[in-house]
Amino acid sequence: MSNIKQENATMVLVVDDDHICRTMIRHMFEPDDVVVIEADCIEDAWKILKENSLVNFDVILLDRNLPDGDGIDLLPRLRKLPGLKHVPVIIQSGLVNSDDVSKGMAAGAYHYLEKPYRREMLRALTRIAVREGREHRFLTSKIENASDALVFMRNSDFEIQTLDDARALTPFLARMFPEPENASIGIVELLINAIEHGNLEIGYEYKGKLLEQNNWLSETTRRLSLPAYRDKKVHIHLERHDDRIALTIRDEGMGFDWRGFETLSENRLFDLHGRGIAIANKIFDGLTYSAPGNFVTCYSKL
Repeated sequence: MSNIKQENATMVLVVDDDHICRTMIRHMFEPDDVVVIEADCIEDAWKILKENSLVNFDVILLDRNLPDGDGIDLLPRLRKLPGLKHVPVIIQSGLVNSDDVSKGMAAGAYHYLEKPYRREMLRALTRIAVREGREHRFLTSKIENASDALVFMRNSDFEIQTLDDARALTPFLARMFPEPENASIGIVELLINAIEHGNLEIGYEYKGKLLEQNNWLSETTRRLSLPAYRDKKVHIHLERHDDRIALTIRDEGMGFDWRGFETLSENRLFDLHGRGIAIANKIFDGLTYSAPGNFVTCYSKL
């Protein structure tokens, strides 16, 4: 197992005691550039992860019902290792309800995938998880390079337009918060939401189709070049108080009905997206949208 890493390949660990399911998943990824590593129980998976600590696994597909326990029991162990702390874990299960999802999300699961699988759904969800996991590693590396002097800043204003702008600004903003790594996840979700749904007017259903077809990035790039959108900006105000740090984000869009997105509702459990606001809501001590929905403030206690 010492040479499992392949240059530029997506590394996927599949934890499932059903050999047929593991084989099926392996075939579903063909012809993608994906290396699938298999484990049939929690302890086997843990051994693989520890023995290959230098391998950046991009995603873990984890079954709930395993011979040596509930697959969710692996999650707290993952979070104790720096290299695995933020690897996206997709729970796969045949029987899923809102309580199961809440338990998994509370333990740190990235998403749920319902059995039996649809090939395109599996590939799309994995692709999205890999992109977001790598994005988080990138943001974390940038946070570490931010100056300690930033904590003395009291008030600042920023304007951004593109997804690259959001990636560049997020580590700077996150460094101001008590838990920068967690804050970066919530901040980038809110900034992307302001750009794509706010300024670029990409609706919820349309984004789902774009993600499934792997066209989301190309569509955002295309819209940013159109006269109707290219001059729109997202406005960010950072304010530091003695007891809290607050971030206000305003886009120039028409707004949206944010109610229903502050938590993960049961009718969206298996959608490819729609978790960003709920994730941010859990990360920050407070998160409030104002009508018409293009204005959000989040804060963390100091």
